[in-house]
Amino acid sequence: MGAVAGCFVLTFRAVARAFKVSWTSLDCSVDGTLDRVDHATQFTRFDLRVRLAVPPATDVTLAHRALEKAERACLITNSLKAPVALTIDVDVEAPAELFEAEP
Repeated sequence: MGAVAGCFVLTFRAVARAFKVSWTSLDCSVDGTLDRVDHATQFTRFDLRVRLAVPPATDVTLAHRALEKAERACLITNSLKAPVALTIDVDVEAPAELFEAEP
């Protein structure tokens, strides 16, 4: 699971740079399902859940497309026999002035 998550994060960083997508944090978790197939234990599914935080005025659609492209371009997920299900959550952060204390 660590290899899948690590590869996805590194691939996303490159894709985000190419797409010019600004972001402030990325959380990625992966669950794998093991099952017996033809008398051998193997992974039969991977669930990749990604939460991306972006600054205000970021194009959320572009950020979403960058995450999808990262999953398609990831060397590890492309090497797996089992399918990978990607769940994406993009959070737009509130403007900084909303958090400033009044004098």
